[in-house]
Amino acid sequence: MAEVHKTDIIIQDERNTAEMFTEMMRVNGFPVIKMFSSALSIPILIFEDYFIA
Repeated sequence: MAEVHKTDIIIQDERNTAEMFTEMMRVNGFPVIKMFSSALSIPILIFEDYFIA
C-alpha cells in the first residue's frame, strides 16, 4: 500500500523557529504549512485534517 503524506502545520510565534522547523520538515519530504499565530490557525485546524503534536 502506498504511503499517504498529509500536510503538517507548524504553528509557532517565533518566526526563526518556525522557519527552521518548516525547512527541516520540507528537506525530509513532508509538505508543511507554517503559521505564526495560534488564534489565526484555529479555523484551519477545525476544517482541515492536521496532525497536532
